[in-house]
Order: sequence, then structure tokens, then C-alpha cells
Amino acid sequence: MRQWGWLSFCLVLGVFSAAQGQRILGARLANPGKTLLKSCGPERFPLNPTAVKNEELRSFHVATRENRPPSAPKEHSYQNPLDDTLWEISPLTSKGSIYHNAQTKKVQGRGGIKVLFCPNELKQRACLIANQLQLNYVTGQVIAEGNVQIHQGGKTWEANLLEYNFKHREFNNVKFGPQNNETLNRSVSNLPEKKNQISNPLIITRRDATHPVSLTTPTSFNPRKTSLPSPQIGITQYPVGYAEQEQEIRAAWHERQFRFSFEEIDMPDPNEHMGLYGFGVHERFKPWLYGGLSTYGAATGQRGGFFTGGYTLGTQYSLTDRWSLDAGAYVGAGGGGSAAQGGGLMLRPHIGLKYDFGRFSLGLNYSYIDFPNGDISSSAIALNLDFPFSSVHRDWNDPAMTSQNYFGADWDNVSRHRSQISARFRAYQPSSGSTTTSGKSIDTTIGLVGVDYSYFLDNRWFVNFETSGAMNGGVAGYAELLGGLGYRIPLTSDDRLALMPGLSLGGAGGGGVDTGGGFVARANVGLEYRLSPKLSLILDGGYLTAPDGNFDVPYVGFNLAYVTESYAQDQLGQPLDEESLINTTKWRLRPVHQWYLDAQRTGTNNSRDMELMGAKIDWMGGDWWYLTGQGLSAYAGEAGGYSEGHWGAGIYGPTWKKGQLYGEMLIGAGGGGGVDSGDGFLYKPSIGLEYNLSENFAIQAGIGKVISSGGNLDATFLESNLVWRFGSAGR
Repeated sequence: MRQWGWLSFCLVLGVFSAAQGQRILGARLANPGKTLLKSCGPERFPLNPTAVKNEELRSFHVATRENRPPSAPKEHSYQNPLDDTLWEISPLTSKGSIYHNAQTKKVQGRGGIKVLFCPNELKQRACLIANQLQLNYVTGQVIAEGNVQIHQGGKTWEANLLEYNFKHREFNNVKFGPQNNETLNRSVSNLPEKKNQISNPLIITRRDATHPVSLTTPTSFNPRKTSLPSPQIGITQYPVGYAEQEQEIRAAWHERQFRFSFEEIDMPDPNEHMGLYGFGVHERFKPWLYGGLSTYGAATGQRGGFFTGGYTLGTQYSLTDRWSLDAGAYVGAGGGGSAAQGGGLMLRPHIGLKYDFGRFSLGLNYSYIDFPNGDISSSAIALNLDFPFSSVHRDWNDPAMTSQNYFGADWDNVSRHRSQISARFRAYQPSSGSTTTSGKSIDTTIGLVGVDYSYFLDNRWFVNFETSGAMNGGVAGYAELLGGLGYRIPLTSDDRLALMPGLSLGGAGGGGVDTGGGFVARANVGLEYRLSPKLSLILDGGYLTAPDGNFDVPYVGFNLAYVTESYAQDQLGQPLDEESLINTTKWRLRPVHQWYLDAQRTGTNNSRDMELMGAKIDWMGGDWWYLTGQGLSAYAGEAGGYSEGHWGAGIYGPTWKKGQLYGEMLIGAGGGGGVDSGDGFLYKPSIGLEYNLSENFAIQAGIGKVISSGGNLDATFLESNLVWRFGSAGR
């Protein structure tokens, strides 16, 4: 199928969203507000930090459930005995939480945090509040982000982002908006010491909080039996969760975003234009750096079936509290719709401005779309709509733990949301007016296979993203990429049977099907039957239309859905019990490059090499086997527009040093680009060698065959993959 090859995008979206959990609209942290700043006045600083009892100054205690204190004070201070510096860290609201990572020597807070820095020199004492903060108490490096407010010497400054090193007194990165007619930035002369330095320690932040630990004052203290971290730091006592049997605990909410975009580009014919919609899911690696998967498809014009998929890397620089500069680049592959895409490689750099409305951001960008080995080259003005969300990440080998231990103080504000990844099978029966782009009537049944990901916003409403491609019916290369909204209506008291009506919009085309500019709309209703808590069968029927073309189809089909639970920082789903076990589900993302040797072309006796890029997403069912979904598109070899997508399974052989053999068997659909794939049905066996670089990363090299049913495509391929291992929270 054409461009179903980027089913990988939807599959990865399912992993990054469903398997890890999120609120789709991603509510932002609340501004602590100026009333909270009143608690940061100088009167709140302890006048004598050495007045705390010795036992308290020199001790941490990690409470187990058997040793949990009956009640914990909301504020308590500890002293670092190495330099007599007193740190007092406390949440601003009941939603605030504090985490300690003994391994990395970092303290992290989120949900609104206050920090008091109290060295012996009274004039150096300071107070900082921020939405999120992080401190490395060994190196002295701090980051504060989100509504940062600093109070010192009766003066107040506001900031969006601040980076500072206490130890070296290096003031690195800061963006301040002044109050009280004071100005503070990298170059002002009123800094206490010299430029780029500040004598008042500030404080900390990062968005991925890890290792929640409750730090309490023991009722009795025995230095011979109490293990002490080194160096020590005092942290406000607050019930953020308890470490069971002193094990390391990790609860990390990673920030991500959905990006929707639209732009119109010029085609080689000066009278032709094509409207491109874009969809991406991006990980925020740093406050200023993001990246992930993106796809673009035709929505207006006359190139229905034009799709590309690939990777985006971008940076964001805050100009004010709301405005930011956004720049980045996309590299992908695809084509279709008889467009002049050449080999299929697409490049798209962009730069522009973005305004943050809170729950979403709106951006206006200048972009440049270029197919280096084709004839499409055009600048454009793109409109972006970004929706941030937070999702849970776990390390590959994190053990099971209770929800209270995992989420800390926020466990009672976290809810379970249903998610599901489905294998889709459809039978389209085109109406009498459906035609090809050449005007020929389409009167045969079209079989499609694809993948669907659904995420439930609450207990009833859900959003879904799906892609599928033709595997028979004489329209090899036809593909769809849709997104929509649905509602689940239980029909039985045990919730085993339910109706699921929905509406979807998106792009479709290729395979000679006349979808006009590519825009399609669909209405459908499904009947779900829960085979087990993790598996559902959904019978589905509906109607799809291309308003700008000549393609209208009623259809029937079914989904085989794997049901999981996601977690979101809201109370819209099912509530968590504090004793609910949180397990680790293992996944892999594999960016892939494949080289087809002598791939057979349509209508000739010629064969020639072509190169493809794409992605694979794997669910690890055990130590030796996995299920996989894969999508690729051609970018070189004069096969622009050829794409394929596959489902399959893989196995591993015994490990030898850092190496391990693997084998895969895939089935799916592919077509387009003048490649002789017949009706589009493909099967694809392969073997290879994996070499471990680290716990989370590996590389692979393999060899295999791609064989079409009903076509002449029968080619050997070589592949190289990067492997990224990660975990998600589940049950």
C-alpha cells in the first residue's frame, strides 16, 4: 500500500501516549500566584539554622510501610553538615511533590515548589518558587522553570527559565521580567559580584521527576544502624510516597506534544497548488529541544494519496512568558498522487513564532519543502497547533510497585485511562459513482489492512488515529490516514458488550483511486465484545466519502484490539487505589534503513535498487519473542511514492557477549512508485544480528526477502537499525 508505510507513526503514537498515559490536552501547572509569594518574605527565614537538633541535622530516614510515621509535618528542615547550609524545600499546594534521587544526587519538585536557601550569612539568604525545579546538591547546578519568582533583600524578580550553579556562582541562562523596577539578566551591572555571576543561590527544576522518597525525622537515631546518603541535604517533610524496603523508585512524567499543521505549497505546474496537513508527536528532551515522528499528507489540490513520513528535530527559545521562537527540520520519505517527488526524499526546515495559550499553543512558521531528487520545491507559510501532554516513562527493568510508591503524593490525582492498539481489517464495496483518476469505474471489493490507536479521554469519550492500505482489489498503493472522535456506550452491566459510534477526518488516495485533493470523511459504528480484560473484538461498519473526488464506499470489517491502561494527571478516568500495582511494559523503537537489491518495476523487465527509511515499534512479550509493527517509504532509487506497512513477530537467539541473533516474519501491504507489488499483499522474512551498546541502546544489521502475492516483486534486502529500549507504566 502506498504510505501505509507510515503506520509506524500511529504505532509509536500508541506507545508514547496510550502505553504511558497522558491527558490529551495536557493541562499546565497552575501559576503559584502572588499571594503565595508572601510566604517567601524575610521573616520566614530561620534566624538560627544551627538550632536544629543534632540528630535531625545529620540523618535521613527512608520509611518503609512497616515504619511509616502516623503523620508527617508539611514543613521540616534539615542541614547539610558539610557547610552548615540549611535547605528548606516544601510544596506550595497539596498537588506539589518532591523527589530525591540518591543515585544522581538530585532533588526534584513539581506541581508548585518553594525553596528557602539559608546559609550562615543572612544577607545571602533567598527564596524561590517555581512550577518545576531540580537541584544537584553535589555539583550545585540548578534549573528552575515555569512561573519562577525570586525574593531576596526585599526585592522580587520573575522568570520563565533559570539555570545557575551554586558552587561556581555562574549565572548561565535566565530570562527575567522585572518587578519593583529592578532588572536582572546576563549583562546587567547590578549583580552582587560581577557580570554572569550572582551571589544568591537560587534553585532547581526539571520536568522528569524520579525516585520519590519520604524523608522523615526518626523517633530514635542510631548512627551505627542508619545508612546516610553523602553528602546530606535537608528536605521538607511531606508525604510524597514511601520507599518499600529502601528500593529505588521512579515516577517520571515526560512532557510531549501533538502538533497539527497546514500549509499550501506550489507545484511544478505554476497553476497548481497542494495543501498539506501535518501531524506529529514529539518528545521534549530538554526545555529547549524536542523531536519525534511526523507525517504529511495532501488535503487540497489534485494529488490525493500524497503522503510522507519521517522524523522532526526542533528547538524552542522563550522570548517572553507567552511568546517563543520555534525552529527545526523534518527529514522523511514518501510521495504519491502522481506528484513529481522523484526518489521520495523530503526535507522541510522551518522557523517561526509560537504563542502559548496555556492548554495549547498556536504557531506561524515559514517553511521550505524540498524533494532533492524530484521537482517539488516550494516555500510556504505554515499554521501550527500544539497540544502539550504529560506521559509516564519507566526504565526498561523497573520493578513492579504500588501506585502510591510510584506516583508519590500525586497518586490520588492520577487516574487510569483505557487505551487500545488494534489490527484493522476492512472490506470496501465502492458505490456506482466511484472511479479511478483515469475515469474508469471501480467495481471490485477492496480489502484493507491497517492499525488503529484509541485513547479514552474519560470513561466514555475517546480519540483515535488510524492508518490502513489496500492489499487486494486492484488498487495497490491506496492508503488512508485518519483521526477522529468516538463515544463508547456499554450495553451490559459487566461492560463486556458496548457500542462505539465515531466520526473521523483525514487523507486518502493512491492506487489510482480518485479522491481529488485527498480529503476524506467517515462515519462509523462498532460493536465491541470483550474476549478478556486485555483483548477485544470489534465488529465495525460505516461509510467513507471523498467530497472533492469520486470515491464513496460503505464498508464492513473488524478490529482485534489489545487493551491497556494509561495514566493521566487528572481524575477523568478510573480512580487509582494506593495499593494498585504498576508494572513495566517493555517497548522498542527502531529507526530503520533498508536497501532493496534489484526491486522489480511495473510494466518492464527492469529491476533496480531502491532505498527506504522508516520505523519499527516492538512490544516485548518476553525475553525471547516480540510483536512488531513497521512502516517504510522509498527515498532513493526512482521509486518515490512506494511505501509499505507490516505486522509480524520476532524471536531472539541466545546472547553471546554483547551480540544476539534475531529473526522476523512479517505480513502486510505495499505499493506505489512503479514497483511491481501486484495487489499489494506482501510477506517479508528476515534474520540479523543485534549488538548491545548500552542498557537502552543497540544496533542491528540484517538480511531478508520481500515477496509480493500476485506481483513480480521478489527482492533481497539489507537493513540497519538503531534500537531504543524504553518502558511504560501498565498493569
